[in-house]
Amino acid sequence: MGAIVVFGSINIDLVVRTGRHPRPGETLLGGAFATHPGGKGGNQAVAAVQLGGDVRMVGCVGRDAFGVELVAGLVEAGVDVAGVRRVDGSSGVALITVDESGENTIVVAPGANNSVTAGELPLNGASVLLAQLEVPIAEVASALRQARAAGLITVLNAAPATALDAAVLEFVDVLIVNEHELGLLTPPTGMHVVLTLGARGMLVDGLAIEAHHVEVVDTTGAGDACCGALVAALADGQPLLEAARTGNAAGAVACTIVGARLIGPTRDQIADLLK
Repeated sequence: MGAIVVFGSINIDLVVRTGRHPRPGETLLGGAFATHPGGKGGNQAVAAVQLGGDVRMVGCVGRDAFGVELVAGLVEAGVDVAGVRRVDGSSGVALITVDESGENTIVVAPGANNSVTAGELPLNGASVLLAQLEVPIAEVASALRQARAAGLITVLNAAPATALDAAVLEFVDVLIVNEHELGLLTPPTGMHVVLTLGARGMLVDGLAIEAHHVEVVDTTGAGDACCGALVAALADGQPLLEAARTGNAAGAVACTIVGARLIGPTRDQIADLLK
């Protein structure tokens, strides 16, 4: 298995449980409050490790208490953090509300994530690069371009939803998006597209993969779990369709866990779903 380079965001998630989401201008009394490590990049890196990946994280955290906590969490999960820089200012923060059905709304203050740069990426011995769009897009494009030149499989989770110049997509081998994100993009001919459909499963280059039925506790991070597991499977040599099946199962397991990260004995749970 070649190493996986994850280029992206690292956040602290501030999560409130509530019976329903507030309407504009409305104040609700919520329930339990918790903090969790998050950020699409960090979440996907941890998910890839859970599936056996050798993962190198490239990103930034602030010189604050959250930054210390976030780096420690990645190290504990088994992620190589040599590419994580500490910069002046605050770490990225996500404000998350989760309703009684497990659905969430999220507002992100990027903080240190705005300082992420491609620079010289740790590509030696790597086989896959995974990126998202919570860090500067110009740097994402540079990372994809470097990885393509080095012969890596390039995977872009084009989230949050953003219109992208064709010059960015030119260097993407596998695009992972939901329906809203895909609506803002025009994938070039020949690009592999993994379209996630939530409770309806996913489409991989138009081929359907059915969703797994699980008891939903919290949907936060389900897409990230899917992405991380998928690239771990790609790095292990699985073809895209089989890798996507692994990602689909990981996303389902993530819905049964509180918080945005795939933690605990999830590898066995994913294997059970794939049976």
